[in-house]
Amino acid sequence: MSRRSRKRRGESGGSKWLVAVVAVLVLMVVAVGVVHTMIRSYLHSDEFRIFLSEKVSEAIGVEGEFKPLRWDGLAVRSEGFQAEGREQIRLVNIEGLRTEIGLGGFWSGLWEVQGFQVRQVEVELDARSGVEPAMRREKKSKDKSGWLPSEVEMKNLRIERVAVKSLLDSGVLSLRNSRVDAVAGTTGQTYELAVSGGELSLPDPRIPKIRLENADIRYRNGAVFLTHADARFWDKGRLELSGEWDPALDIRGAQGHVNGVTCDQLVSDDWSKRIRGKLSSDFELAWVGEDPIASGHAVLQDGVLTALPILDVMEAYLDTTRFRVLTLNEASADWRWREGQWSVSNVVISSEGLMSLEGEMRVVGDNIDGNFRLGLAPGTLASIPGAEEHVFLPGERGLRWAPVRLTGTLSDPKHDLTQRLMEAAGRRMLEALPEQTLKAMLMGKGMIDASTQKALQESLKLLGGDAQDIERAIQQGVDGAVEGVLRGIFGGSL
Repeated sequence: MSRRSRKRRGESGGSKWLVAVVAVLVLMVVAVGVVHTMIRSYLHSDEFRIFLSEKVSEAIGVEGEFKPLRWDGLAVRSEGFQAEGREQIRLVNIEGLRTEIGLGGFWSGLWEVQGFQVRQVEVELDARSGVEPAMRREKKSKDKSGWLPSEVEMKNLRIERVAVKSLLDSGVLSLRNSRVDAVAGTTGQTYELAVSGGELSLPDPRIPKIRLENADIRYRNGAVFLTHADARFWDKGRLELSGEWDPALDIRGAQGHVNGVTCDQLVSDDWSKRIRGKLSSDFELAWVGEDPIASGHAVLQDGVLTALPILDVMEAYLDTTRFRVLTLNEASADWRWREGQWSVSNVVISSEGLMSLEGEMRVVGDNIDGNFRLGLAPGTLASIPGAEEHVFLPGERGLRWAPVRLTGTLSDPKHDLTQRLMEAAGRRMLEALPEQTLKAMLMGKGMIDASTQKALQESLKLLGGDAQDIERAIQQGVDGAVEGVLRGIFGGSL
């Protein structure tokens, strides 16, 4: 065969291979075009809208549906999504959404939802006792056969405005006007959320509205974990909070810290005139069954007490102004709240070198019931006869201590210290008198009050008087002689 013939045959073989390669490339382009057309056709179909609705419903635990989808290539818009339920999640309403479907995970069986943006989301929850938690819905859509993905993966999400309302046994908790940015995690239904702005209202009208600054939240398979949140309330109040809520496991709890609260913002108008300072507190919120319980440790900084009833007693009895305005070097207590009742324990209120008050108290509504120990520096009570012998006894830290029972109401508290000081004074005075003088005093004609009678009885018993003689003498009276002396010491209003 000639060289020219071989050359023509080689050129003919190469041309055939070139034609084959071009044909394959054309077929691939055609196939890609056909597949792309089929994908576009499916995405633009009502079948995909229903499939997407079922996937979102399955994720949130409530059945809902997207409104018609409007496509521009792979970008899509919708007026919204709405779902209603009868369990804890009552309503999810999404308005003004737009996103883009990515094909990067197509051959892995995933529709990638990229850049999901929403104008507004409204959620209504019912967390009252007896309401069943929302459960994950069983998958109703049949898996797409062959080449069509059967799962949806959302890469990121931005919600311009969020409104959440939750019904609790104690009232309504709501969050308004917050912005949310979410990024999908690497496994399962996991998202990292950053929340900024918004206003939180709690069920108790006495608690101010909370202005949320930022919060970091993790969502995982229906459970919500609040990693950290910063918020403001009143003028300078600050709240730091973390917690978790898992409806499926019935886990609810939170813990945090509050500071920057002034006493006049927290107490009634009457008490705001009596106590000043800045309050801070650590706290925990937990549920025992369906009952929420809050507890914590509170500290008062730069505390000043003015015109407290027990301080007024000290000022009047001791004829000193040192108790009129009391600057505190320490003021703290543990507190607990459950079903509208407050318990305050481990109370420590101290003014260095002058007094210390310790004890516990319960508050039910406006009624108070407390047991305290009042400690005073030695010599403080020297001007009250019998106070340091019968009422205030030596104790720790070099102070003299006396028990004090606190009753009454928050607006009108009462204590039993006055009566015991009067009785001690009467007893001390009578103990200092000769027996014959006491009996002579008891031969008068007037009547004296019951507390003074008791003091006279105790004093005469100490001096060895006959009980029947004492009783007869007290009944005769002494024209209020001893009573007059006591009134002179403690003031005519006592």
